Amino acid sequence: MVIEMKNFYRITIINLIIFIFSSCLHHTKEKKEPVMVLPPDSANYTSAGKGFFKDKQGNLYILTEDVNDFDTTFVFYKKLDSIDLETFSYQDENNYYAKDKNHVFVFQPDACGTNVFILSEADPQTFEALNYRWGRDKNFVYENAIILDSLNAKNFWLINMEKDDPFFDYAYDGKFAYYDYSLLDKPDSVIRFFNKHKSDTAFCKHYKY
Repeated sequence: MVIEMKNFYRITIINLIIFIFSSCLHHTKEKKEPVMVLPPDSANYTSAGKGFFKDKQGNLYILTEDVNDFDTTFVFYKKLDSIDLETFSYQDENNYYAKDKNHVFVFQPDACGTNVFILSEADPQTFEALNYRWGRDKNFVYENAIILDSLNAKNFWLINMEKDDPFFDYAYDGKFAYYDYSLLDKPDSVIRFFNKHKSDTAFCKHYKY
């Protein structure tokens, strides 16, 4: 009887493993890419260059995406204002910061499509994008489009405290230190790291006017 029960459990476990494995294969085969739904009025828009589109009235748009439960992607045109297309250019490889002769722009993607807004405090003549989502002009340093108003924009460092990490998460100007856009109350560890590695561009990048 004991032997029969052992065999029963063994067979049951084997069948369970086979069932789970088969289920995984079944779901893997059924996995589909999200369905992309194009806007029905696409014929009303033509390319304006630089990734933009215009309608028959000359209004400017970007083509962006709205993800619905990650199963369906709705593509739609979003109207833009205040962009001078002739002088417009993206400022970083991620197309996060951009500028024209009048404004600095932020292109902020989310699940409901890309939001575009003007970074009103930024000076388009001197603005430049730095490492991922960092930027500066003659007046301010920006992280994620937020002004780090205590940081000296004319003389500061971006600091990467993780080896081989492409993102520089810290900023320091010799007096104040930030982690992303948060001012650090106790920056001692950042300062110690900076004093040790400030001559190594893999860890510290110096920006100075």
